[in-house]
Amino acid sequence: LENQRAHSETLPSIDWNWQIPDDYLDLASDSGTLLTMQDDGSLFATGDFARDGTYRIELSVGLESLTAIRLRLLTDSRLPDNGPGRAGNGNVVLTDISLEIAGKTLRFDQAWADHSQPEHPVSAAIDGQQNSGWALNTTALQRSRGAAMNSNHQAVFMFAKPQRIDGHTITLVLKQQLHESYQLGRFAIDVSAALPVAEVETLRLATKIGELQTRIAALEEKVP
Repeated sequence: LENQRAHSETLPSIDWNWQIPDDYLDLASDSGTLLTMQDDGSLFATGDFARDGTYRIELSVGLESLTAIRLRLLTDSRLPDNGPGRAGNGNVVLTDISLEIAGKTLRFDQAWADHSQPEHPVSAAIDGQQNSGWALNTTALQRSRGAAMNSNHQAVFMFAKPQRIDGHTITLVLKQQLHESYQLGRFAIDVSAALPVAEVETLRLATKIGELQTRIAALEEKVP
C-alpha cells in the first residue's frame, strides 16, 4: 500500500485492470442537469441545479461480473475554479453511490479515495445516510501537506462479492443531496472484474487508518 497521508484516504495499490464502459445508453438527471459526453469519454454537467440532484447513468460493459467501480473527478476550465464540482469554489458532495442491475439495487461495501475533506470521508458516500457525503475541500494543514481541492481526484467503490451481470446493462446512481450546487461537474467512470481476495483485509485496515488520520487532521486544525 502507498504511504498513508493525514489529508487523504489512500487508494490501494492494486492492479484493478480498469476498463471503460462499452457504451453509455442513457444519461439522466432528476434536477434539470444535462449530462453530455466529452471527446475523452468523460461526462460534463450543465444546466439547472436542485438540492436533491441525482444522476442516473445506464451503461453496457463487456464483463461477466463486476467487483468495483472507479469514479474519476476531472477539472475543467468551464467549471468554477476549474472544478471538479459545480459549487462556487469547485467542490462537490457525493451523498450516495449505488448500482442497479436488472431492477435490483446493489450497495458497495468498501470505498477508497485519493483525498477527502475532513468530516466528509469517501466512506460517507456508501453509508446510506442522506446527511453525509464525500467532499473535497481542504484545510490549511491539508494544503501544507500537498492536498488540493481543485485538481483531479478519484475514488474506488468495491462490492463485498462479485456481482453477476449476465448480459444486463448497469445503472450507476449518483446522489448529491446536501447542497444545491455541490454536484459533479466533470467525471469519468471505469469498471473492474478484478477480485483482490488476498488484499481485502489489508484494504479494510487501510480504510480505517485513513479515516482516523483525516479526523486527526481536522482536530489538529482546531488546536490553538
